[in-house]
Amino acid sequence: QHVQVSPLQVHSYAGYPSRFGVVLNVTAMSAVLATYAKRVYQHLDKRGRRSVATRLSKMNESEELMEENDKKNRADVDAGTRKEPGFNLFKYGLEALLEPKITDWRVVQGDILACFAVPNLVVVLFVRTALYSPEWARLSTSIGQPVLPAILSHGGALAICWSLGALLGRAWEARAIYPNHPQAAVSRILVAGIIAVWILVVSTEINLFAQGITLQQFGKVGYDVDMRLIRAHVDVFLDSTLSLLVLGAWRVA
Repeated sequence: QHVQVSPLQVHSYAGYPSRFGVVLNVTAMSAVLATYAKRVYQHLDKRGRRSVATRLSKMNESEELMEENDKKNRADVDAGTRKEPGFNLFKYGLEALLEPKITDWRVVQGDILACFAVPNLVVVLFVRTALYSPEWARLSTSIGQPVLPAILSHGGALAICWSLGALLGRAWEARAIYPNHPQAAVSRILVAGIIAVWILVVSTEINLFAQGITLQQFGKVGYDVDMRLIRAHVDVFLDSTLSLLVLGAWRVA
């Protein structure tokens, strides 16, 4: 009745474990490997994030350095260009004449009307009161013409001088018109006025030279030439002073 087990069967049971034990062993090993892989992944993920953050910070630093270098290079270029004032001044004036930037045409019209108002003030304040008669008014009355054409012609000449000065001095751009930049406005108007006065003086000297009169003749030729030179320069002084007052009042208003 006893069951006899052969040596082959004993060897098979002892040498090969059961299927259930094999499954348990595989499951345990899988869990251990999964845990280890998870820790390794977390470690690598942290290192990867740190490396990415480090690379981003380095890229930002490099971009900031590049921007600073660009700014320094631009400053060096600007400083280098400022070292040539003659060339820059010529380019500045040429661009102002060829490509004028006029913000408000009403200001241009007001400036021109102010220039035409200057001869009228001279007539009212000096000619009508017999204090002084400018050369341009004396010429019109000496030939029997009314003073109105002389006023218009002289006002037109002053308007041309101021227009050239305003264009070269950029006195019609936004910074010279709007009150947001008072220092720039005053400086540009003064520059434009200086240029306009210089043009007026040069045109007066050219007019005298065309009539055969020069400054070297003062006190050497005669009374008439001396008075003509004195009147011409007094006229320039009156025109410049009254134009500055009228244009300044108009711009401030």
